[in-house]
Amino acid sequence: MRNIPYPLTIDEEIGVDSRPGMFYNPPRWVNVSEEQLTSYEGRNPMSAQLMEVSLRDAVQPEGFIKGGDASCAEGLKYDFRLGTRILFSGEQPIDTANLSEHERGQLALPPGHLAFVMTEERLELPDTIKAELSLKRKLSHLGILVLGGFCVDPGYRGRLIFGLYNLSSSPFPLMPGRKLVAAQFFELPPDAIPAKAAPPEPLDDFPDDLVRFMLSYAPISQEGIRESIDEIKKGLDDLRQQFHSREEWFTRFQGLLGDLGADLKAEAENRRSTEDEFRKTLTDIQRRTAGIAATIAIVCAIAVAIASGIVLQKIPTGGTVGTPPAVRSPADAGTANTNSN
Repeated sequence: MRNIPYPLTIDEEIGVDSRPGMFYNPPRWVNVSEEQLTSYEGRNPMSAQLMEVSLRDAVQPEGFIKGGDASCAEGLKYDFRLGTRILFSGEQPIDTANLSEHERGQLALPPGHLAFVMTEERLELPDTIKAELSLKRKLSHLGILVLGGFCVDPGYRGRLIFGLYNLSSSPFPLMPGRKLVAAQFFELPPDAIPAKAAPPEPLDDFPDDLVRFMLSYAPISQEGIRESIDEIKKGLDDLRQQFHSREEWFTRFQGLLGDLGADLKAEAENRRSTEDEFRKTLTDIQRRTAGIAATIAIVCAIAVAIASGIVLQKIPTGGTVGTPPAVRSPADAGTANTNSN
């Protein structure tokens, strides 16, 4: 009998009950016979994970990690490093080995940009070993998103290709030799891989379809979005300022209209008062003129009367100024002669 950890996917055929949710129960140990365990392992082949010693052997010239470094093998994983082949958007692939030290120091992934990189190491996996990849926590803390597959099939020959997308607001330096992803290697039983399985396609450079995609790829950088947002904010501030200015102008205009209305009203009241005074004055003048005219008429009448009296006094008796002497009749003449005698 052998002790194996429980829960496992062991069914009733080997004498252990399968209970719903058993993968969420605390593990405990159960006794299973060698015959039952062999029967179970035959139906569910288990893979063995390579430890640090095996990983250090894998980076040797005869190992399956070509161009590796033993210092990258730590515990249960091996850290793949950034190689010299880089593919930026809108450009052909470059090899940083052909650049000067200064140019290599200037290589960086701008915020919001995407680039594809290849690993320094090259894999030559046997048909019985597979690799499972995981992200480096430090890259996540720097705001770098790693794109790519996370399982390497047995028998793969070639380098690993990853996409790097900068989610941060700062450029990310692309330094060859920098650790990118961690890999865990598992050795499978000989009968786990079908004999007629097609080998994975080897990759030692960027595929043509990926190069074409990156040549036409136009990154939408966060910096550009931020600049657009800043321009929109500036435009809104200008509109708000213009609105406030227009509102202030309109308020001032209303105030001016109010003042003008008050002035016009005061002017109208003043003119009405002046007109009333003018009419009153005119009426007084008319009255005075009428009185003066009457006085003049009276004076004229008196003067005429006086002048008439004076004229009458100077006229001889029995005559009138401007009239011929009257013709007396013979009787009147006789009377006059008698009186004279």
